[in-house]
Amino acid sequence: LKHRCNFKQLCSNIIMKGLGNMKDQAEILADIKKLLVNGKLQCAVAHCIAKEKDIKLADIGRVCEENNIRISSCELGCF
Repeated sequence: LKHRCNFKQLCSNIIMKGLGNMKDQAEILADIKKLLVNGKLQCAVAHCIAKEKDIKLADIGRVCEENNIRISSCELGCF
């Protein structure tokens, strides 16, 4: 069985880490890097970042791809 985290709790934890709503790519990348686990960004965390910054999930994916950051624990089983 895969470990499933509580999405609401995860988002609350991320908000408590101080993610703002700046949309600058450098700041998004800095936020992503703060939340990496073993060098990878968890899918649920990517969703939370996108929601908190009011940006498209595809933009998070693009920033990750451009910076060679892998996505882990994909909710769709893609990664």
